[in-house]
Amino acid sequence: MKIGCLDAVETLDPHKRNATGSLNVIRQMYEGLVLRDRHMNLYPGLAESWENPRDNTWRFRIRKGGPFPHRGNCWTLTMWKRVSGAC
Repeated sequence: MKIGCLDAVETLDPHKRNATGSLNVIRQMYEGLVLRDRHMNLYPGLAESWENPRDNTWRFRIRKGGPFPHRGNCWTLTMWKRVSGAC
């Protein structure tokens, strides 16, 4: 697959990206918990729902059967902890 970018792609690691070129490619590779439509409204991605029960807490309910990026496996709590710990 070829993707044309005006900006340089510095990394494909979603935890290290901060350039527009990298973000544009990463968005095509990974699905977020929550996504935005063209009007900037939130809609479900990997999370089928979410809530903010306290100021410093967010709770996401991951949809069943959501694929784990780049492996094709289903999400497990162990996988989530491994990925979110990389932040």
